Amino acid sequence: MPCYTISLPSLDCYEGAIAQFVQLLETLSGEQAQHATHGEIEALVQQGGMKLLCEMVQSHLEQRAREEPRYASVIGADGYPRTHHRAGCTRLLETRFGEVTVTRRGYGARGLQSVFPLDAELNLPPGRYSHGLCEVLAGEVVNNSFDAALAALEQAGGGTLAKRQAEEVAVHLSQDFDAFYAQPFVPQEPNEASERLLIISADGKGIVMRPSDLREATRKARERQAHKQQTRLSPGEKSSANAWPPSPRSMRSSPTHAPQSRSLIPNKPPRANVPKSRTNAPGHAWRPISAPS
Repeated sequence: MPCYTISLPSLDCYEGAIAQFVQLLETLSGEQAQHATHGEIEALVQQGGMKLLCEMVQSHLEQRAREEPRYASVIGADGYPRTHHRAGCTRLLETRFGEVTVTRRGYGARGLQSVFPLDAELNLPPGRYSHGLCEVLAGEVVNNSFDAALAALEQAGGGTLAKRQAEEVAVHLSQDFDAFYAQPFVPQEPNEASERLLIISADGKGIVMRPSDLREATRKARERQAHKQQTRLSPGEKSSANAWPPSPRSMRSSPTHAPQSRSLIPNKPPRANVPKSRTNAPGHAWRPISAPS
C-alpha cells in the first residue's frame, strides 16, 4: 500500500496537544505550584503528562485521517474489490496513555465485509486494546495477580481494562506458548559461548543424612556426638538425627509387634506415669469435707 507524506501545515491537527502542553506549563509556573512539595509536583506532572501524551496520539491519528488518500477500489484479503466508499468511520482504541478515537475511510461492497486501509497501515488490533497496553498488562500479570496488575495500571493514570477483559487479553497473549515449545529443537552452531560450562554450587548444610551415606570422617564425628541436655535439644541439634524410622523390611518381619515409642533424644529414660498432685491454688485453702453429725 503506498504511503503518503505528512506536511508541516498539518500541525494544526495538534492544537489539542499544544493546548494541553500550555495548560501544564501554566500550572507548573503558577503561584500555587511554587509552594508545592516535590512529591506533589511529580504527581502533577505525571497526571498532566499522561493527558498530554494521549492528546499527542489523538492529534497524530487525526492528522493521518485527514491526509488519508481516497481510492477508487480496494481489494480485500478475499480477493474481491470494494468500490463503495464511506468517510468518517470511527472506532475506539484504548492505548497505554488513555482512550483515543481513530477516524478512517471504509470500503465495502454488497454482501462483503468492509475493509479499512488505515487500520492495516496502523496495524490496529482487532479488539479495543492497543498492543502497547497489552504489553504493559502482560508485564504486570507475570509477576502479580490480575487485581494487582489492574491496580498498577490505574495508578499509572493511563489506559485501563476491566478484570474480565484483562483475563481474555492474557489468554490471547499466551496462545502461542504450547506451539513455541512444541517446535523441534534445532541445535545452534558451536561457538565460544556454547563451549562454556554452567556450574551450580549447592549448600546442603543442615540436612540430616543417613549414617550409611556419610563420608568416613563425617560418620566418625557423628558417632562421637552426644546430646548435651536430657529434656530438650540444644540450639543447632536436629530432632531426627538419631531417630531413623525402622525400615519397611523390619516392619514386615514382625507385624504382630506394635512399634515401640521412641524419644527424640536417645538413651533418655522413660517418663514414669506419676499422677499429678492437686496443689493449692494461690489464695485458696483446701480442707476435707466432713460428714454432717
